Amino acid sequence: MSKKLLLSVCPLLATAGLALGPPAAQGAPLWHANGPPIPPSPPETPTPVIAWGTLTLKIVAGGPPGGEVTCHNALAGDVSNPAAGSAGVGEVEELVTAECESSSVCPPSATGTMVTPESLPWPLELVASGSVIRAKTTGIKLVVECLKGGTVESAIGFVTNPGSACCKALQPMFKHGTSALHPGFVEFDPASGEVEVEGSVGAIRAKVEGELKYLGFTEQEIINVS
Repeated sequence: MSKKLLLSVCPLLATAGLALGPPAAQGAPLWHANGPPIPPSPPETPTPVIAWGTLTLKIVAGGPPGGEVTCHNALAGDVSNPAAGSAGVGEVEELVTAECESSSVCPPSATGTMVTPESLPWPLELVASGSVIRAKTTGIKLVVECLKGGTVESAIGFVTNPGSACCKALQPMFKHGTSALHPGFVEFDPASGEVEVEGSVGAIRAKVEGELKYLGFTEQEIINVS
């Protein structure tokens, strides 16, 4: 999926207006499209999805007070429900950021900020945490690039790290949607986890704040979990 296609489709999403029934019953958390669970599918036929929203990467330890970067984001990927009652899985295949603004992250000489994803695709898995279902995502790497006159002056990589005590994954909570005007979304609440500056061994950490709305890409399906 091209970045141009990904960015151009987002303004059209609010026109779908599909109704959605209540969440499904107990069991391993699954992806739903327009109501019922997505049927189990082989690896070559996942359901394409898009997500969009404004997120803030906010330093919470080891960095300058008030350090943060905020960007508008558009993501593309896929989701699927494996057979045999396993929890739903997926991938983030593309991430485009725009209109990034930073505070106390880049040096004073910087004239702009970009955030670039690396190591895509990022795998994700639905996990149940009490009454909440979370989209646990690993393999994340986000590079904050500080620009001066259109040239990268410095860069900082924020990562999830399977060997870290603090920052193994990001796992925002999924909220139920009812229509294309009110789609399902993930919320980065305080229990969503943190990322660390690459190589800092958890000494410099940041959390993510904000929401990402989800829709199916092919027919703007209402995507939910239960």
